[in-house]
Amino acid sequence: MFQEARRIVIAQTQHITYSEFVPVIVGKANLKRHAIDLQTNGYDSRYDMVGGQLNNLALINWTVCLEGADGSTLNVYAAAMGHFFLTLLPDRISITDSFGHSRREEPLGKVFNDASFIYQRNRLDAVLRFLTETPIRKPGLHITPELKNAFRRDGTSGQGIDVAAYIIQMGRDHGIPGYLQWRRYCQLDNVQSFASMSAKFLPSVNVSMFEQLYGSPEDVDLIVGGLAEAPLPGALLGPTFSCLFAQQLQKTKRGDRFWYENFFYPSSFSTQQLEEIRKTTLARIICDNADDLRFVQHNVFSLQDDYGLVIQATILCDRSPHLTVNDLTNSTN
Repeated sequence: MFQEARRIVIAQTQHITYSEFVPVIVGKANLKRHAIDLQTNGYDSRYDMVGGQLNNLALINWTVCLEGADGSTLNVYAAAMGHFFLTLLPDRISITDSFGHSRREEPLGKVFNDASFIYQRNRLDAVLRFLTETPIRKPGLHITPELKNAFRRDGTSGQGIDVAAYIIQMGRDHGIPGYLQWRRYCQLDNVQSFASMSAKFLPSVNVSMFEQLYGSPEDVDLIVGGLAEAPLPGALLGPTFSCLFAQQLQKTKRGDRFWYENFFYPSSFSTQQLEEIRKTTLARIICDNADDLRFVQHNVFSLQDDYGLVIQATILCDRSPHLTVNDLTNSTN
């Protein structure tokens, strides 16, 4: 029973990630180009058993090689660009009541990675309400002071870790090539000077800062250059980070023997089970596990639409689609 429940939860997590979260990051229009779109019915036959070349998955004319499609994490993702999400975080976490009023705030640096913060009665609901109703910051060359000065502050010296500096140094320690090398890897504009960077793809204010900090355009760190790019239409990330993020998602999906859409018996789900799993939303999971949360957006990764459009309007938890458990557990291949 445990193993079957675990298998279903993993499938739900995969579905939520690729159907709700990823479209916000890279843009809905770009999912199919990267082959990171999900099937609407049946199975996905794109599992890569031997690895190979993907020649038609370019967002901006790049060719992506999965290097064996083993599903592992790319070094460039783990040590550099994957940390872009830290620029999205707020300064403070707010305890919000059922009327949307903030009753208490805690600095992010104080509660980061501290689960005891949500142990009090109704505290989890309050934090979930805050997270679903508060806009993130746009990715860019900024990070909350809570992750620069107060993060894991030492009780004796009062000094904290500068997370931004830590990530830059980690990329260098891992031997991650510079920003312009990754643009060439993704077959984007190839430039040789700071002036060309400003003229073609980076805001001049950012390039001016780079000129003061780096001796050569080739020295610009990937995490710095990638965050300086303007986001692609309908996405949060710019072209370089979108390229690398998509490659990681492809490896994770195509290199996973047990990906929930795969059809390999006996580990595969039946078509009826897949139909139920595809009903999964993070909104439904939040509703099922919260005690004092009655309303939630249909897609919790998007804010409520101020104009009342149905797709972004808040809905009663009671009206959010439920999974049919019997169909998940009793169906056979």
